[in-house]
Amino acid sequence: MSELPERPDVPQETHSGLAQAWASAGEAAQQVSETRQTEQETTARTTSGTTPETVTYSVLPAGGAFHVKRGDEVVAYHADRDSALADARKLAGGDSPSRVVVHDDDRRPGEEETY
Repeated sequence: MSELPERPDVPQETHSGLAQAWASAGEAAQQVSETRQTEQETTARTTSGTTPETVTYSVLPAGGAFHVKRGDEVVAYHADRDSALADARKLAGGDSPSRVVVHDDDRRPGEEETY
């Protein structure tokens, strides 16, 4: 959003308050836009007339840490396997149909859960 223009006929305190309100409104609009986009993507995936494609979340070791991937995209990094798995489960739970695949130290797929 653009900056609120300075107006010499408005006291500085009023202008500062209006500028803060203007910035807050811009942030709120951005959040609403992001939420609507997510809802539209979910709706498009679930109402396209075909069976929705299963989304795969993978928990993979990454140099002493772990990352979570959604398909081919890394979506989160974690210091330990348990927090990476908890995050993957949370993401998969909100993205049905989906599955979580946990890879071993050699990056071979192991345990799997479906949502």
